[in-house]
Amino acid sequence: MFTGRWVARGVVERDARGGTKFRHMEVPLAECTACGRSARVLPSGVLPYKTFTLPVIEEAAKRYVSCDGPGLRGVVAGLGKHAPDHSTLHRWSAGLGERVLDRLPRGAVSAPRAAALVGETERQLGVDVRPLWRCRHRIAPWKHQTERRRDELEACARVLAVAVVLFPSEVSPLTEWDRRLVEFLGVAAWTFWTGRAGTAMQHPGGVGRGVGCARRLKPSAGGCRHAPRSPPGGGVSPGTDIRAP
Repeated sequence: MFTGRWVARGVVERDARGGTKFRHMEVPLAECTACGRSARVLPSGVLPYKTFTLPVIEEAAKRYVSCDGPGLRGVVAGLGKHAPDHSTLHRWSAGLGERVLDRLPRGAVSAPRAAALVGETERQLGVDVRPLWRCRHRIAPWKHQTERRRDELEACARVLAVAVVLFPSEVSPLTEWDRRLVEFLGVAAWTFWTGRAGTAMQHPGGVGRGVGCARRLKPSAGGCRHAPRSPPGGGVSPGTDIRAP
């Protein structure tokens, strides 16, 4: 239930020159009618528990998984003033890849399988992307040391390639695909986990550093289970992050 109040939520987003900028946006505050906990309702492109918006993550991942693209440090060096740490990009690519592979971390909220998201997209848009979804993508051998890491990067490349085919005119096609799926299904689509929320390495330089890790909240007495708060540098009011349908 919406409370009628708005709160600040810090984000790092792409700027007009292809770099990054930090700003506070105003988002509505909702309240769970069962347990009374508050939650910030996030707009399209802003992921729960992350300061960086999906267009920033998408652009960084696209540059990194490209076969002839630079390494982790090379990618973040080109993201401007508020670039993430290179280890954050490593976690983004791992988290998105694991999401595409349906490998959710233990204790994570359940999410639709990737095949279901592709199938619903085909049904809604009247397209057939299954052949492309099954295509293999070459990943530079020096970017992975294990089979699991190679699978994660290939899964990233796959979802990014399909997004471009689905929405070729969009600057951030995966972000647009995610928005459409939230619209179609009413649930978070390509939202992914990157380990513990709130760690310092997941924050942009000079924004919210030095704040401890967010802890996983236990179910309340009313039986509702809520995720940790968003990263520091964001909301000025207590509450979790949820995606707007």
